[in-house]
Amino acid sequence: MSNWQHKAKCRLKDPRDYETENLPLGREAETARALCYGCPVIQQCAADAVQPIDMTAVLGTLESPDIINVSGVVRAGVPT
Repeated sequence: MSNWQHKAKCRLKDPRDYETENLPLGREAETARALCYGCPVIQQCAADAVQPIDMTAVLGTLESPDIINVSGVVRAGVPT
């Protein structure tokens, strides 16, 4: 976990609240902004959110890199 993540507003919240599939239909963007409103590390989160995720590294496999650009969670007030 990065140092800035220890300061995130969402750190002690239920992670399911930040899954894009759990946001109210038609109000995804509004709900995402509200979830992250006032977070002291929103800029760091936004910078981290645009980095592709190598799922092979996350899962610890030795296969060819499996890069994804969409995480399916709210990051920096934006459904990603």
